[in-house]
Amino acid sequence: MEGLAYFFLILTAGAWVYQFLALGCLARFFGQPLPALPSGPSPGVTILKPLRGLDQGARECLESFLAQDYHPFQVIFGVSDPQDPVLPLLAELRQAYPHREVEVLVCPESLGLNPKISTLRQMEPRARYGCLVIADGDVKVAPDFLTHAVAALLEPGVGLVSCPYRAGPAATLGARLEALTIAADFIPSVATAHYVEGIRFALGATMILTRPVLESSGGLAGLADFLADDYQLGWRVAQTGLTVKLLPEVVETRNPGMSFKDYLAHQLRWARTYRVCRPGGYLAYGITHALVFSLAC
Repeated sequence: MEGLAYFFLILTAGAWVYQFLALGCLARFFGQPLPALPSGPSPGVTILKPLRGLDQGARECLESFLAQDYHPFQVIFGVSDPQDPVLPLLAELRQAYPHREVEVLVCPESLGLNPKISTLRQMEPRARYGCLVIADGDVKVAPDFLTHAVAALLEPGVGLVSCPYRAGPAATLGARLEALTIAADFIPSVATAHYVEGIRFALGATMILTRPVLESSGGLAGLADFLADDYQLGWRVAQTGLTVKLLPEVVETRNPGMSFKDYLAHQLRWARTYRVCRPGGYLAYGITHALVFSLAC
């Protein structure tokens, strides 16, 4: 019994050390200045937005990509179902932003086990520009997102840029718990990994890279049967010798109606994915999840 008490004491001490380390990493990470574009013409950007369904807040999220203070850029929306309920909204947005390069594609083919990657593979050939932004449908960004993301991508040695994300307004218990988990667990763990071991993975909410880098890392086809496609893409880019850069700009995800059951299912799926992708970090859950010890006390 005494040995067990010492074991939990060591875990608790490790959890305290981790919490202070995470706070220091967060302060250092968000204290960085955002990169600025060099003078001269900016490279063209194609934003690839695979979508499925019509969620609350979808208009605001999609419009945030159409309202970018950047030039030139193209937006491609892709759906797999020709009857997808988001299609009427996409038609409205095309009419509302006639000055933007906007294309809506129906991507009915099933190219692998990952439906998001399947849709992206059918969208990519329509991209006009060499810089590609892959962004989830429920993500909202600031008007200067492209400016900072492209500036970071142009830094020497950078192969891929992604951003941490936070949860937007929450209307249910599940959504509030999701927001708390992202803010108190996910973002601190990413900031800590950034300084302790370096980032060799991407965060799937927003990812930006060039087409040559995508091709040299195996292309979208190489991700067709992976669930954690963002992790795989970042890892493969890092294997080419290029840097995966985390931009100190937080984007926002929207899932205000998540139920408590949905929250638990999402956390279980995330834990399983994390166990496969980063087994060392998964084993450290006993230290990084200090909330368990707090509840026990």
